Amino acid sequence: MMRKCTTTRKTLCIEELEDRCCPSTYAVLDLGTLGGSYSSAADVNESGQVVGLTATAAGLQRGFLWENGAMIDVGTLGGQLYAVVALENEP
Repeated sequence: MMRKCTTTRKTLCIEELEDRCCPSTYAVLDLGTLGGSYSSAADVNESGQVVGLTATAAGLQRGFLWENGAMIDVGTLGGQLYAVVALENEP
């Protein structure tokens, strides 16, 4: 393992990690939006369901559940903004 340090006002040390040449077992997938300009995933469970927040065409922020290739608006609890941040694994 090689260690490089640069000394200025603060010391920055960088350590080289071992080479990890393992094939990946995952894929990146564009989940889309609810018509807006962004979406952000917060959690994914073992069943492949994803939750997070996205923008609508009207510019509102909404929480979503993505499953079976479709993004579902989960609505709000009466407010303007809403996001879903966690999922449980199905039994």
